[in-house]
Amino acid sequence: MFNIWTNSFLISTCCIVTGCSSMTVTSVKQVGSITGLDWPESVLVDSERDSIYISNIETNDFGAWDDDGQGFITAIVDSGKLTRERWIDSRPWKILNAPKGMCLKDNILFVTDNSRLLAWPVKMPDAIKEIKLTGAKKLNDITTDGTFIYVSDTENAVIYKVTAQGSSSTLKAPKGATGLACYKDTLFAVSLSLGDIYKIDKSGLAGPQSMGLAKYFKGLDGIFFFDDGSSIVSDLLGHKLFSVNSEMNEVIKLADIKWPADLDVDTKNKIIYVPMLKNGQVVKFKY
Repeated sequence: MFNIWTNSFLISTCCIVTGCSSMTVTSVKQVGSITGLDWPESVLVDSERDSIYISNIETNDFGAWDDDGQGFITAIVDSGKLTRERWIDSRPWKILNAPKGMCLKDNILFVTDNSRLLAWPVKMPDAIKEIKLTGAKKLNDITTDGTFIYVSDTENAVIYKVTAQGSSSTLKAPKGATGLACYKDTLFAVSLSLGDIYKIDKSGLAGPQSMGLAKYFKGLDGIFFFDDGSSIVSDLLGHKLFSVNSEMNEVIKLADIKWPADLDVDTKNKIIYVPMLKNGQVVKFKY
């Protein structure tokens, strides 16, 4: 059964390097979780509608990339007053296989689904559209800079740069590229296989630039930037949640958490939503 429950306790923090920036999140408190999910991979906060969306792969350890006609998107709307567990569900006329990363642009919800990029208006979830990305294999996360949509392909080590008209080009990405985020005009990616944060050349000419933080992580999945340039990252393989300062030279462990995937942050209410990929829930941390 789908359930939202509240349980508050303080998560101890560990500053991995000294001299922590005062602007960086240094501690979090677990304030609840959303349970009854099925392999939740990504959370998207929709502040305009006081809602969050959760992509559910609906699988087991061996089917995260299967075209199996399963998978669904959960919507928790109106500040949690209404829950639609299968807001967007797989149907013969709108198949979902393994939905993962999500992003909103111009009231259009974009979702990755294995080798497909899907889109539909938030107010018309049945009006699904597929955007063709040539050669796509394992599409993972999505972000936007307000002009383009960027989509990571974990297997091909590229990032698709997609226009509003649906045409695309590719950018060079690190091996195992997963989570994406834009900070101001700069695009960043994290890597599951290399365990580092990378700056991406949006022109497509230069290769990804490592931030030199691989010694702190095992395999990153999600990344979120605050307005000051500091960030939160989820270490899927290391089972931890970290914050990174704006200069990207200080790392703080915020919490131990099993299988943390593609997180998002409600900055108005100061809540970090972290999906626990294999545990069927999304954990809520207050910072």
